[in-house]
Amino acid sequence: MLSRWYSISVLVFWIATMSWLIQRKVLPPLIVGEPPTYRTILADTRSAAAVGWTISMEDQPLGVATSTLRRLDDGSSQIHSQMRLTRLPLAELTPGWMKSLLRLLDVDARLTDRTLALDADSRLEIDPLGRPVAFNSKATFTEQRPRQSLHDDAVSGFDVVMQGVVDGRYMKVKLRSGDFFYNSDVFLPTNALMSDVFSPQSQLPGLRVGQTWTVPVYSPLGPPGSPMEILQATVERDEPLVWNGQVVSTRLVVFRGNPGSGLTSDQAPKARAWVDRDGNVLRQELVLLSARLSFERMPDDQVPPRAAR
Repeated sequence: MLSRWYSISVLVFWIATMSWLIQRKVLPPLIVGEPPTYRTILADTRSAAAVGWTISMEDQPLGVATSTLRRLDDGSSQIHSQMRLTRLPLAELTPGWMKSLLRLLDVDARLTDRTLALDADSRLEIDPLGRPVAFNSKATFTEQRPRQSLHDDAVSGFDVVMQGVVDGRYMKVKLRSGDFFYNSDVFLPTNALMSDVFSPQSQLPGLRVGQTWTVPVYSPLGPPGSPMEILQATVERDEPLVWNGQVVSTRLVVFRGNPGSGLTSDQAPKARAWVDRDGNVLRQELVLLSARLSFERMPDDQVPPRAAR
């Protein structure tokens, strides 16, 4: 009798498990289609065009960014992103761990109204199968100071360098700044779309409401112990957007902390992206520390010539 009830319990548990699996993993792709991957992005001929962004915070311009895609002879691809911020507000965008490095710049502890310039350069390598295999990101922070003498260097600064190489299901990440080094292994989900925090994805083709995917984000401003953050992207709804003086029909993608990481229960949006029906990301907003940054896509004829090459 006991064996019979045990068998029934096992059967009920199996049915419940399979129902959850079908509902959460099998039906969504069948209903809403597969989410974007590097394979679909690279297959879109529009992805080869250079893309420029204007960057602002609270409607105040901060700088510009560019992104270009290079297809190599061996079938792999490289996404090259560059960014220049002419006035990085220290009070809003400086993480606590970086304050010790700012002492190298003789920056006063009172960060209000103090600014740095930031130049960032990153490269993401993708293999012929559309899988990310490595990235390299360098951020250079500089401050222009009044000269105290003819022999005084009016410009001082420091670099934060991040490198990552895929090893199986993990990304081996190295962070270096001056004499500081940190290594970390980060689990890399299948078909993840990696992103630099200062370089939004320019193409997301074939979006449909309800699609979800994972986005590992690496940032030179992140804490050394967590150089990459895994976000979950969801296409939540259709939403009109005013871009380049016109109202454009877009799909809104919302990025939140990955609930499967178990590190946080905060599901407030970390970023949002507005994507037109051709798959072009027109605007992206992200929360970085206590600030909200906005990336606005430039019209094609306004992209800087350096990025267009």
